[in-house]
Amino acid sequence: MKTQIDLHRTGHESSTVFSEPDYIMGIKVAAYCIIIVTSLVGNSLIIAIVHKNYNHHMKTPNNFFVVNTAAADILITVSSATEAVVTIAASNWLIEGTFGHFLCKLKTVTMALSALVSTQSLATMAIDRFIVVFFPLKRIIGRHGAYSIITVIWLTSAAFTIPMVFIADVQELRGTSVCFLTFWKSKSIENYFIAIFVLFKCTPLVIQGVLYVAVILKLCLRETPGNELHIPNHHHYHTEKMNRRIIGMLIAIVLLFAVCWLPIWIESMVCFQNFTNSICQSLHINFIVWFLAYSKSAINPCIYFVFNETFRHGASLLWSKFVYSRSRRRCSVSLRHNRVTPLQNRAVPGYEGDNTNTTRTAPVNTTT
Repeated sequence: MKTQIDLHRTGHESSTVFSEPDYIMGIKVAAYCIIIVTSLVGNSLIIAIVHKNYNHHMKTPNNFFVVNTAAADILITVSSATEAVVTIAASNWLIEGTFGHFLCKLKTVTMALSALVSTQSLATMAIDRFIVVFFPLKRIIGRHGAYSIITVIWLTSAAFTIPMVFIADVQELRGTSVCFLTFWKSKSIENYFIAIFVLFKCTPLVIQGVLYVAVILKLCLRETPGNELHIPNHHHYHTEKMNRRIIGMLIAIVLLFAVCWLPIWIESMVCFQNFTNSICQSLHINFIVWFLAYSKSAINPCIYFVFNETFRHGASLLWSKFVYSRSRRRCSVSLRHNRVTPLQNRAVPGYEGDNTNTTRTAPVNTTT
């Protein structure tokens, strides 16, 4: 992996690729583990909430795009963040030989596929939100339309990530096996990465920025009926509160997208032009940019839980159902353990009859 390569020309030939103190590597592994757990739990909750559809209003086109983003985030977490933890902990690539080369190519393609699906899904969500706000009476994107768009997103992303099979490889560097992209081999490969950067990274960010600014302006300038008379009412207060939450969520999504992904794109473009640059050679800078990219998968579901009351309510219902099922399971186990058997009944003085479903006790002397 390119982010774990140390190519410093300092004359210390005895240094290895992972030439860092153990406590530094431990901190990096712990940070990645936090990201992995948070991403898996948060995105799985998002998918489960929409799938359960407790309030019968969760299966909307916008929520389908949210689920698509959550699925892509889970995929990138499993394929890349987990691999980064194992590679740092083992100070080497996972497996040697032909199967190791296959895993390197598969990991690279899966990571790129997840990233492209995520960026396109976020841009599609911005388009859907723009349509809902500016054309509230028109249902332009329905359920089947959302399914079709999601299919196109995955097919388009797969088509653009397949070439990475030929440029991802495991190589030996100072006795250590690493998996990274050999993008400096030819000019055509560099142009390929520039095309991906423009089409799937810059363009979605611009689309989100423009459309969300338009949505924010629309929400801020929209007059609520009765507001022009300055008459306070509960409906006006609820609408304003909802608008503020929507605006906050939109700003948070755009900022998260930019803060987490722009550093790694800038670093990648710099390395395309000059791989011997000090930025490309720094383990710490590479860790920071990749950690930010991975952290997007963990922070994104948290934004929905913070700003969206429906998702919070769905999570609460899931937790209540989980606790209820566990309590019922404990009760059933307790009843099975405490059940009195016919053999135990026969041991009770005064037991008569063959009714095994009734617990008989010793007769009580009622005479005075």
